[in-house]
Amino acid sequence: GGEGLWVMERMRKTIGAEKNGEFYRLFMEPGMFHCRMGYGTDSFDAFTPLMDWVENGKAPDVIHAAKIVDRKTVMTRPLCPHPQAAVYSGAGDVNDAANFTCKIP
Repeated sequence: GGEGLWVMERMRKTIGAEKNGEFYRLFMEPGMFHCRMGYGTDSFDAFTPLMDWVENGKAPDVIHAAKIVDRKTVMTRPLCPHPQAAVYSGAGDVNDAANFTCKIP
């Protein structure tokens, strides 16, 4: 996570903040630990949104993630482009991504 933020800050200084997000977005994965497991979601498809961005010009606003235990989805969350984060709506199941939106905290 820290490496991605460092690269993003270097790019922001090099190309300017106004161009940030045009061709580079960072999606943080809270609670995943280093590669997998952890207490957060750890299963997601970043490749399909990347292909859609490259091939169709549609930059991803969110990547959908899940935590799967014993082949069952036990939690979903939206992964948001930095500096946004998934913010709970205050109502509904805290394990359901439908109850979260991407906002700057």
